[in-house]
Amino acid sequence: MIPAGGRAHSPYRPHNAGIGDKMEQMQRVFSDEGKPHTISADLREARSRLRGVLVERRGASEEEQGRIAEILSRAADEIRGK
Repeated sequence: MIPAGGRAHSPYRPHNAGIGDKMEQMQRVFSDEGKPHTISADLREARSRLRGVLVERRGASEEEQGRIAEILSRAADEIRGK
């Protein structure tokens, strides 16, 4: 039975099934899907390069992840004009 305004609760649906929905939402946020292409080709290329290097660094040591996080934090601050 489906509750009014809600999803059906199935004993076969894992308790954390909402995680997939959240991941899908985040994927849409970081993709160009459904959005007009109002960003420049240069920005798209830079974003693509950043994604690629982050994929390459998956599984990096804690130290390397910390280094990357510091770089990205500084870049975000610079972009925001801080």
